[in-house]
Amino acid sequence: MPAIANITILDNQEVPINHTFVPVSSVPAKYRDTKNGLPTVGQRYISVNAKIAERGGLNKVTVTLGIPVLKTVGASNAQGFVPGPEVSYENKASLTFFLPSQGTDEERGELLTMVKNALAHSQISSVITSLQPAY
Repeated sequence: MPAIANITILDNQEVPINHTFVPVSSVPAKYRDTKNGLPTVGQRYISVNAKIAERGGLNKVTVTLGIPVLKTVGASNAQGFVPGPEVSYENKASLTFFLPSQGTDEERGELLTMVKNALAHSQISSVITSLQPAY
């Protein structure tokens, strides 16, 4: 089992920027992109939850990545109170792998590679980015 460590991922900007997700807990593994200076509620995050079967059976690994967008905070009220940050909406992906205990590392690696390649395929990526289903 690998030790928990930072995860660095490129975004899709014209000039891609590295986002470093720093571990904030280990069981389940949770990471936050703290570099952008946003309050915790507005930070991008990754969580990895692994439910490993004790005596064979079906293992389940769920990876979630969230990109919250904060509401624009209004001015203070007459008493000087400024409301705290609040999430307006969140773009989020959650991918669950169901992995039988009798499967091999090679088979799980093949599944992972095919999932990554499927997500990179233009037909699938356009449904995600442009909300344009295939017809």
